[in-house]
Amino acid sequence: MKLIVFEGINGCGKSTIAEMVARKMEAVLYRKPQPEVFSSVRNTVDAQACVRARYLFYLAVCAQASHEIAELLKKTDVVCDRYILSTICYFSAMGVQITLQDEQVVEVNSDYTFLITCERREAERRARERGKLSFTDHEEKQKGLYEKIVTEYRKHDIIEIDNSAQTPLAAVHRIVEILKGMNYATSRQG
Repeated sequence: MKLIVFEGINGCGKSTIAEMVARKMEAVLYRKPQPEVFSSVRNTVDAQACVRARYLFYLAVCAQASHEIAELLKKTDVVCDRYILSTICYFSAMGVQITLQDEQVVEVNSDYTFLITCERREAERRARERGKLSFTDHEEKQKGLYEKIVTEYRKHDIIEIDNSAQTPLAAVHRIVEILKGMNYATSRQG
């Protein structure tokens, strides 16, 4: 079983693309941060904790998500909307010192990771259109983090897909072609 991860800034289209790829592959879609154990305190941590404490909280979320994903991978392929790199890159852009050990909190690493990008203004427009801006949407804009976060993502060996002008379907088609070229075959499609 394979773990395919989609990373990117809010509004870049990663969630839509991840959902479409999961459907196409007949895989489970896992959205981080999903672990129920953390959901009741997430907004409080975002609003009141210092940056370092928020970082440690999201590392804990990643550890739990990884455990849940490892269980899912015993039965099926998993497409994940954000994973450990979201936490590493976001908080690194915020100035938190990241160590190699931090990236080792996950039980399972991705088999394929895609960075979905688009122009900053387009990402902001899409985020506004969703109707509900998150804490990180506001923080990214206020602190001018967009370019810094994308720069952090690009330091990692991941496949970048520019979704600025494409429809999500065009991006999904390109991703599926890339996966086929990497000899990826789902258990359902042979």
